[in-house]
Amino acid sequence: MEGNTYYIETTFMKYENPQFLWPVQQFHSNTILMSPVFLLPSCTYTATMEHTGRNLTLQFDFDEKQYGGYLNVVYSLLDCCQKTQIINGTNKSIIYQNLSSFYSKFDLSLKVTHMLPVTKQLPNFKIKHIREIMRHISSLHFNSELSDLTICVEDSVYPVHKCILGAHSPVFENMFTFGMKEQKEDRVYITDLTKGTCTSMLSYIYTNRLEDLDNIASELIFIADMYNILDLVKLCKGALIKQMNEENVFDTLVIADKLHMHDLELLCLQYIAHNKTIIHSSKEYEDIKKYPNIVAKILDYFMG
Repeated sequence: MEGNTYYIETTFMKYENPQFLWPVQQFHSNTILMSPVFLLPSCTYTATMEHTGRNLTLQFDFDEKQYGGYLNVVYSLLDCCQKTQIINGTNKSIIYQNLSSFYSKFDLSLKVTHMLPVTKQLPNFKIKHIREIMRHISSLHFNSELSDLTICVEDSVYPVHKCILGAHSPVFENMFTFGMKEQKEDRVYITDLTKGTCTSMLSYIYTNRLEDLDNIASELIFIADMYNILDLVKLCKGALIKQMNEENVFDTLVIADKLHMHDLELLCLQYIAHNKTIIHSSKEYEDIKKYPNIVAKILDYFMG
């Protein structure tokens, strides 16, 4: 069984195109303009600009299946501030909608980076060694015999180990090393955690596993961010993105705003822009009106 198991590590190579200034001289309704062909070491792509009615569409010709990865596009138009959008197999366009005024002459600024995933197979001996280490660490989970600290949350107590918590979280590390009271005490009361999220956080720290992540990600991401457990933040963010739909996109946007996660916020805004009817039909949008700053971000994104 083990002989048929392959372990890979994925990283991203970045191939960046220097900033391209596209001067447009005569651009009127129903005009279509083609960009030059952009050549990167990893891919080629072009862009098409079209003016229809009061909308401007920038369509990218990028073959995701051929080249892999995605394009990270930083752009600005008509003196607007810079914005970022992901161009991939499912989203290949940038749309400026309902422009209040339009100019026949303007400059479009584009800075494009091809994010190319690179995978490599890890040596079996390395994987076996890592698994052995994780097995030993997992054996300490809820093991009070060698514990040097007890965390108290609600009506539950958790025997833990300062070195393991500190290795995963710089926040815990500071608590245990810089003269804070937690350094001297063997019992800590934490009031900003619930029993469920604490159990999930410690399970991840000790075993590198999580159960039912899709259902707990919206709560767990706050704790992971609070204690700066970056790999757990990434897992929770990935779960929120994977299950994004019309019913939860506004809740996810609130999370992104509260935690200042601009990449997650951008994906939410893109989803809303591609599903505009939910603004009029979604109960969640009515709830989000109590966050004026988020409503303003949605309107700003729609206005381009």
